[in-house]
Amino acid sequence: MLAFIHGLGEERARLLAKEFLHQLTLERQTSDRDLLKMASDFFVEQTRVLVPNRPQVNVFTVASEPFLYYGSWPEQGGAVVHHWQFLGSAGGMNWAWALARERTGCIVLNELVVRPEYRGRRLGSRLANEVARFAHKRGLPLSAFVPRTYSREAAPSTYRQMLAVVRRMGMTFLPVPRDKPEAAYYATNAEPGSLEPVTEAPLPPPPKPAAFPRPGETRWDEMIDRHATLVRQKLGGLLTPSERDELEALTYHSNAALDS
Repeated sequence: MLAFIHGLGEERARLLAKEFLHQLTLERQTSDRDLLKMASDFFVEQTRVLVPNRPQVNVFTVASEPFLYYGSWPEQGGAVVHHWQFLGSAGGMNWAWALARERTGCIVLNELVVRPEYRGRRLGSRLANEVARFAHKRGLPLSAFVPRTYSREAAPSTYRQMLAVVRRMGMTFLPVPRDKPEAAYYATNAEPGSLEPVTEAPLPPPPKPAAFPRPGETRWDEMIDRHATLVRQKLGGLLTPSERDELEALTYHSNAALDS
């Protein structure tokens, strides 16, 4: 339940959860859907009163797992962040999420991710529909810069799903802008383009760490252990931006060392 009152602080969240549970004891023969509606109404009101600048919740759209949560908040620089996520009841685990930024005249989709263990449930399609409907209601064009981790070469097993999501949102592909070399593909519905991704922009290799070890050295084993730790964190969705850059550099230069 704490996942649904995000941003209030742990102690206040626990108090609110207890108060809501007390309200439930006053109810009799309440259906699951009505209970979810009660939870949504209760925590939306508490969040609005207690934390007016935190994301406003628009939580439950289905009566069984996973629950769809939506929040938005302003960001420095004038952008507004919009966040959708499917949550399971066990510990509020993220099953899938989408994140977009709204700036003057456009909405840019930054992330749309389904955890590997929850794929095959059409969660990506449902998130794509939510984002597309949101942009349509705003009357704004929708764009996405697909990261290189989802390119045909880097992720062949999910490449077709990526194409399906882009098309579901009504976008087509255009050349990647020169100021976005980190993107593999660029998609938008602001103007017509290709149904297939346009050729990827060249990406310079990541900076090589100082004195990068060679295979057989003791430090090589230490580097492999560090790489494995970062991969586990990536699979768990726990990488920071700096750790993501470190993982890319270790992967690139360790492969280069093995091929040399």
